Amino acid sequence: MKLIEHYVALVKTGCAEYGQMNEMTLTEIADCLFCTERNAKLILHKLENSNWIIRESGAGRGRKSKIAFLRRPEELLLQTAKEYTMSGKLKKAKELLQQYQSAFPGLQNEYNMWLSEVFGFVTETGENGAKDVLRLFITPESVSSLDPCQIFLRSEGHFVKQIFDTLFTFDSDMQEPKPHLVHGWEEVGKKQWRFFLRKGVSFHNGQPLTSRDVAFTFQRFLELADNPYKWLLHGVKQVLEKGPYCVELILDKPNALLPYALCDERLSILPAEQGGGKNGTGPFQMNQQHSGMLVLEANERYFKGRPYLDRVEFVFSEQAGEMNGFTIQEKQTCPEQQTVFDERHVQYLSLNLKKKGPLQHRSFRKALRLLISSERLVREAGGHRRIPVTSFLHPSPFEWEGVSPSELLKKSGYEGETIVLYTFSETDHREDAEWIQNICAQHGIRLTLQFCDAADLRRPEIVQMADIIHDSATFYQDSEFGFLHLLLSENSFLYQHLSEKLTQICSGMTERMFSMPDRCSRINILRDIDRQMIQELNAIPLYQNVLQVTSSKNVKGLVLDEEGWIDLYSVWLSK
Repeated sequence: MKLIEHYVALVKTGCAEYGQMNEMTLTEIADCLFCTERNAKLILHKLENSNWIIRESGAGRGRKSKIAFLRRPEELLLQTAKEYTMSGKLKKAKELLQQYQSAFPGLQNEYNMWLSEVFGFVTETGENGAKDVLRLFITPESVSSLDPCQIFLRSEGHFVKQIFDTLFTFDSDMQEPKPHLVHGWEEVGKKQWRFFLRKGVSFHNGQPLTSRDVAFTFQRFLELADNPYKWLLHGVKQVLEKGPYCVELILDKPNALLPYALCDERLSILPAEQGGGKNGTGPFQMNQQHSGMLVLEANERYFKGRPYLDRVEFVFSEQAGEMNGFTIQEKQTCPEQQTVFDERHVQYLSLNLKKKGPLQHRSFRKALRLLISSERLVREAGGHRRIPVTSFLHPSPFEWEGVSPSELLKKSGYEGETIVLYTFSETDHREDAEWIQNICAQHGIRLTLQFCDAADLRRPEIVQMADIIHDSATFYQDSEFGFLHLLLSENSFLYQHLSEKLTQICSGMTERMFSMPDRCSRINILRDIDRQMIQELNAIPLYQNVLQVTSSKNVKGLVLDEEGWIDLYSVWLSK
């Protein structure tokens, strides 16, 4: 039992008013606390040190001690639940409140009121005046790495974009790159590009951005041995500083996609002065990061104009992954609004065609595709699942000829071998995996599940142990690059699972695509790869999500970025 639980148990046995003395023998106290008299003395000593009780010990065996209870238990329970919450222990806070709900019926409401005032969108007043603060829960592994070229999770990409900037950003309306840290660029022939930097842009430490920083960033990107995204600088063999505000890239082969690649947060610009680090030019700067919290503060000198928010605090909690969607409230009571966003990300299964076993037989893979119906999964699992899909890039569904799964399983020679599906441990991944396991069991397929954290799924040896991996493919405003990351990024599950045949096909077709200036022609090539991959059943796309954001009506500028997170730069509070 925790000290708070001991205290509540003792209070229930007392009959005097708070602050008045209750008479109890040590034996009665030990019986009440379900412990020995020796342990009862230790507990009483701790309660005294916490200033929760005053005690006068009775002299002699069997003599009664006098105890005055100084704190109301509901106050201490609420305080303990708050402490658990602020340290990210949401499950403990929830269990504590549930344990005493019947004894103190108003406790849950008081906690909920406090939570709405402290988490979400709040205005806090201090020595430096009023500050608009957004406070949210995230899982600790959401920010395992803030090195742009070590991004693995979507959340990491989101945080990198708050702290750093890229040379270009993607204009979703025009479907083309637009200048960001550069104000202009030119292509000299097909193997030489020049980029002209904005003047007056500073890193968070006040150091000005120059061509030296860009050259350092790109050179580091190309030389890091464990960088899985080197394809983004396809063909680049030399990075040259041409004065303080001009950078020149020399290529050994054409790359028509280069301006598009320079929109990618993995190519965010780092400071040469510090050899990298978390000092960027982005709209927010790192204030603190430790085991309990990550704090970002507005960059007052941001070249696009400071963010509306003053500070964003992320409290680490293992239970944060169970909270689907976002709730952003403000401290003052205000009518709620709910905004629904359709995510472009695709939940899918990557089938490991490099591993020996039943998946090597196309008939077995086809039986799986027929059994794991995207429409049925969306209908039966429900929740945030919205749009069933059968491919990554084709809007119309693929049709399969009318052969039954049982016939295909018989044809494949499947004899009950165990298939292992790996996925992340978050709730939505668990629900999908268990639904798939149940469907397979109904048709005699033995499927076991392995739930992993992100650190395990970063390891290539774990990826190759899996027969199937359930994942979410990030499709950006530019769907071209979302699909290319699946095919070419070395930490992509699909890249690691592709059959030798498809690897060769993808390599040849994407190599040809880099030399194509016409975007429509490039998209057609990717659709052809998508079609072949789906027909070969190297992947099983499942569905797209819908994300709900609940907020006060005074919260404005709600937009989701490409990672499915709230765009922290644009959100603000009207008051």
